[in-house]
Amino acid sequence: MNSVATASPLSDTRERGWLTPLELALLGAIWGASFLFMRVAARDFGARGVGIDLDAKLVQESRESALRAGVSDRVTFIWRDIFDVDLSPATVVTIYLFPEVNARLVPKLMRELRPGSRVVSHEYPLGEWPPERWIQVASTVRKHTLRFWTVPAR
Repeated sequence: MNSVATASPLSDTRERGWLTPLELALLGAIWGASFLFMRVAARDFGARGVGIDLDAKLVQESRESALRAGVSDRVTFIWRDIFDVDLSPATVVTIYLFPEVNARLVPKLMRELRPGSRVVSHEYPLGEWPPERWIQVASTVRKHTLRFWTVPAR
């Protein structure tokens, strides 16, 4: 699978129910594809972030939403494939992609992120890389699994 655009499960991530546990990882520069999370992190915690997606419409909607929410000075949304973006400035990466894409992403995360950077995956594992911890959070629709990793020293 070459495209991240068709690799993201779009379900009920627009609700806030699953965001609270991610607040644990909100120290730093957040990069990822969770647009609602980016807006909430910027609004509620003053975090800065970059959202990445291949869906141009979603990117535009996210930019407009950030503007309406008054956080467009802290979040940027770019229309690109995550495999073509330099992730090295990030200290936290949030991911909501299918397992096959997550597994392909692990070498890039290990190569580009600094040791100590954090990765949070909504729902799916990152290949064979075991999470340090995971939690389940009940939303109004279903249970969500969140997995947490820290990039190890090289």
